[in-house]
Formats: sequence, structure tokens, C-alpha cells
Amino acid sequence: MSKEELIFLWMANGFISSRENLEVEDVGNMIWNELCQKSFFQDIDMDGDYGDISFKMHDLVHDLAQSLMGQE
Repeated sequence: MSKEELIFLWMANGFISSRENLEVEDVGNMIWNELCQKSFFQDIDMDGDYGDISFKMHDLVHDLAQSLMGQE
């Protein structure tokens, strides 16, 4: 998945909104960067030609998310 796709999904589902002087996309970028710094993502790859960033969710985070979804 690409970083841009994930941020658009967050926006479409209403998970993020604009803050003060920041656009929704900027807020999404800030959140993605925080999650990245906390190792929520792995196999991060940046396309040098277009600047696209692709990644996948860390296996342990994915397992936790699946476990939580099974409890609902």
C-alpha cells in the first residue's frame, strides 16, 4: 500500500480532519510519520522517480488489529 492511499482511506472514513492551519493531508502525513517512527510499518520503500512511499503494516501490529477485530 502507498502512504498516499492510506491517508486517503483515513480521510474517506473520517478518521482524520484538519487542525488549526493544517490541511487534512498534512495531518495525515504527520500521523503516518509518527506511526512510522514507532515502527508500526515495515518494508518501507521510496520510489526515487516519483517520491511514492510504499510499506506494509508490521506483522505484530497486524496480528493485534486482527485480534481486536475478532472481539467485536
